[in-house]
Amino acid sequence: MIRPVFAPEDYVVGVESQKPEFSFYPNPTTGLLTIPNTHVGIQILSLDGKIQFEDSRKTSYHVSYLQTGIYLLRILNQEQATRTFKLIKE
Repeated sequence: MIRPVFAPEDYVVGVESQKPEFSFYPNPTTGLLTIPNTHVGIQILSLDGKIQFEDSRKTSYHVSYLQTGIYLLRILNQEQATRTFKLIKE
């Protein structure tokens, strides 16, 4: 019988993955969206993936022109890491 031999470096115990921390408010929003954290840019996408809004390096964004509904808010930081959140527009 052949038995596999594993060297100690072959074992993967765990991988640490840190998600970038972002916050935004208010959610739901009626017009002004604030993102106080350091970020490079944002995208607001409809649920079918179409970009509705894209901007960069501000802390407040006017989104009153968006129709009432649910959107995806994608935030990008300096390390090019992104997080996606559900955004509700009232």
